[in-house]
Amino acid sequence: MPPAARDTEPVCTGAAGPALPVTAGTVTWCQTAGGGRLAFTNTGHAPADLSLVVHDCDGGKAPDLDAAKCAATLRGTSDVIWRQIEPGRTATADFAIEKGANAQVWWTADTPDRATDLRLLGTPWNS
Repeated sequence: MPPAARDTEPVCTGAAGPALPVTAGTVTWCQTAGGGRLAFTNTGHAPADLSLVVHDCDGGKAPDLDAAKCAATLRGTSDVIWRQIEPGRTATADFAIEKGANAQVWWTADTPDRATDLRLLGTPWNS
């Protein structure tokens, strides 16, 4: 990556939240100047895939979620697909979602064409 691009990449402005377990690793969240960052770290011994779905809505704080309220207040949905992340490596995704929002993060290790086993990771922006 050229130095100019690296220098403009968002950085965490505070400590990362707790490492939440997912298949083959953990996911953490931290606040950035423009919103928040999710990071997947592969703690396994083989390359791993992980997909996240982020619903930017106000459906309550995990684990007490209200699907109807989330649907009524939905501002957007983002899909993050990390493929073949090597052991010991971290992949990140940045979002323009303000701290305190009830955005929901769901995850699966299913392949992108069969992602049916979504599990709630949490609502890290309000943690």
